[in-house]
Amino acid sequence: MKKKQKKTKLGIDKVQVLGHTFKVIETDKDEVLLDGGRNVALGFIRYFDSVIYIDSRQSIESMKQTFFHELLHAIDFISHNEQIAYDEETVNVLARGLMTVRIN
Repeated sequence: MKKKQKKTKLGIDKVQVLGHTFKVIETDKDEVLLDGGRNVALGFIRYFDSVIYIDSRQSIESMKQTFFHELLHAIDFISHNEQIAYDEETVNVLARGLMTVRIN
């Protein structure tokens, strides 16, 4: 019997970035949304585990922006040889900009 997959709000379970695959996990569990004991608010990425966590208690639009935010962190990290080059404000601006892109 095939295991029934849980429906997600974003409908994204994996994403490939520059040849690396990241699992995308939506969760409403506070203990999962802690990174080293620090509350990470709406989402975060675990680079070496290749997992992006998104807080599912936010609106779908906010979840999309959080996803883009974490995706940009992944691009930054991979592009800069496992170093962080972009600060949070830069990533926030770029994620907000991606939210406005419409392709016709």
